[in-house]
Amino acid sequence: MTCQTPDVPVSSVAVSGSGVSNGVLSLVKGKSAQLTASVSPSNATNKTVTWSSSNAAIATVTGTGYVSAVKAGTATVTASAGGKSASVRVTVTDPSSSQRFSDVPSGAWYASSVDWAASNGVVSGYGDGRFGPADSVSRAQMVALLYNLAVKEGDAKAVSYKTPKSSSFSDVPVSAWYAKQVSWAAAYGVVSGYGNGRFGPADMVSRGQAAAMLRNFARYRGVSGSSASASFSDVPSGAWYASSVSWVVSNGVASGYGNGKFGPSDVASRAQAVAMLQKLDKLTASPSSSLSISGDGVSDGKLSLAKGSTVQLSAVNVPSGASTVTWWSDDDAVAVTGTGLVIGVKAGSGVVHVQAGGKSAVLTVTVK
Repeated sequence: MTCQTPDVPVSSVAVSGSGVSNGVLSLVKGKSAQLTASVSPSNATNKTVTWSSSNAAIATVTGTGYVSAVKAGTATVTASAGGKSASVRVTVTDPSSSQRFSDVPSGAWYASSVDWAASNGVVSGYGDGRFGPADSVSRAQMVALLYNLAVKEGDAKAVSYKTPKSSSFSDVPVSAWYAKQVSWAAAYGVVSGYGNGRFGPADMVSRGQAAAMLRNFARYRGVSGSSASASFSDVPSGAWYASSVSWVVSNGVASGYGNGKFGPSDVASRAQAVAMLQKLDKLTASPSSSLSISGDGVSDGKLSLAKGSTVQLSAVNVPSGASTVTWWSDDDAVAVTGTGLVIGVKAGSGVVHVQAGGKSAVLTVTVK
């Protein structure tokens, strides 16, 4: 009789190395560091580790975990084994660089934001030494910026997202440079199409649209933020973008023009976009809330319900000092009771919020 030893699955992977702190490794251009992956349990059947970099133009990694800093920016280095993985965000600086772009003077109001975005791999220039701060931003470009921000923040869903084999939009071919980013954003509710099967990748982003995308990104990252209202003479209270404009303004992500107007129909510039992203990153890079929502069918911050059905939700990791747990929904397609029972009222989607002890979490609910 032959006895077979049962496979022992990998339960976790951890990455360490000199200079790694809280999942971040800082390197100067031209320098290197040796990373080590620890696979648990020690008797796992498949302990073979593979290494990868999200952007080899910024930081490369060998098959043994040796990381080399190529140019200024941010990349995510990942170690995988037995279906599990762990990542380190590598930030590369270039002390020899003074003025990064020829058309971004050091005294410009947006200079520090452009430098932040370029250093962290959120944006790049045109290749001729220019950044184009006054140039307009297309919908495809805005989604790409948000995807890059998610990667910069070490978001696992963005880092591991793969380009789909088919596109959900008729005007977004899978071969397009922005196909993965648009698919990711649509899949996680960061952006939506026009309702006719089109996304409009070449259409310019208005400030109203940008506000909605930024707010949706914060929800995706689990940040509710302030819900205070903001009043502008050119933002009607019933406009589809009104609540998003209030959100970005009340949370310090964007501001008006100083004359009582926000300019929701104005096209957003590249300088404005990176300035808003830098402010958004302060909210979403390390979400202040470890609170989360669980329940039958909840996955990746989303839940699908049939009209008329219910699911009992639970708040997980409620702060010990919290006296109350508050639930609410921001759309009439979805209702939620004070105990977390969510109800599919009508076809559509909405966001369920929970707050406890100063912490918050959100769940996107789709009713079919």
